[in-house]
Amino acid sequence: MGLRHVRHTFEYLLTKLALRCIPALPRRGVIRTSRLLGSMAFHLARHLRRVGLVNLDLALGDTVSPAQKRRILETSFQTFALTLLDVFWFSRKSAERMKRYVHFDESHDVFFQKTPTICLTAHMGNWELLGRATAMAGFPMTSVAAPLANKALDDLFNSMRSNTGQTVVSKKGAIRKLLKVLQEGGKVAFLLDQNTKPADGGEFVDFFGLPVPISTAVSSIVLHTGLPILFACCIPSGAGDYRITPIRSINPSAFQSMEKEEAVHALTQHIATIMEEEIRATPGAWLWVYKRWKYVAPGRNRDEYPFYAKCLG
Repeated sequence: MGLRHVRHTFEYLLTKLALRCIPALPRRGVIRTSRLLGSMAFHLARHLRRVGLVNLDLALGDTVSPAQKRRILETSFQTFALTLLDVFWFSRKSAERMKRYVHFDESHDVFFQKTPTICLTAHMGNWELLGRATAMAGFPMTSVAAPLANKALDDLFNSMRSNTGQTVVSKKGAIRKLLKVLQEGGKVAFLLDQNTKPADGGEFVDFFGLPVPISTAVSSIVLHTGLPILFACCIPSGAGDYRITPIRSINPSAFQSMEKEEAVHALTQHIATIMEEEIRATPGAWLWVYKRWKYVAPGRNRDEYPFYAKCLG
């Protein structure tokens, strides 16, 4: 039995234990545990802390003090810890807990209609819970997710998603599958604040003043279908519940008079700008430890990018 198999078995058993124990905690216990775990990770995970702080320096510059940046980053760690715990906590009494702790407002009425919809969010707050909450309300979404290296764990998480009506498709042939869902009147969802190299369908656009590669899949689908994008995030309030941010609708009509390549680039840039605005509004909710500025844009100086960045070869 190899070390990898042992590790995967341990991860799976630990996850099963979490599924048994965490849902039994009272809500206040989940909140306190997430704050404790997040603060511990902030102080102990030196490399992740360094990545997060350099990202904050790049994005926010001198607009906030070094002490404020550390507080934002610690909050980000705590938010991510809560996201992980709530993957398990909301797996029990799901309908009851969703109704009590996840709050929509009247701006979301545009989503709760039986029409094809393109949805967009970011790694802010609890993106997993956002998908579960909309599915529980009777409007399940289809999304794309890269499989986990641990096959048993990947199957377990996908099973948890599917129990609420969500559907996850693999990246291979994803665009064709998602278009089929839209043609049948369904709803598709994307997480777009990730690195997608140009060779994999990405394009460099400005993000906090520095180009990063972002997938053009959403822009291509939107321009092909003419459907608007609905953007929202699921943000923890600090009191144990979540609020879904007001819907921001992105209408493709302003871009459809352009040449195709220009339109795709302009719409992708517009999406990146909206995500940046949302992150600035609630910086402690975003996953700052992600290496978002990992690839140096062609023609740009390597020194403009963080220590972890590399040139595309």
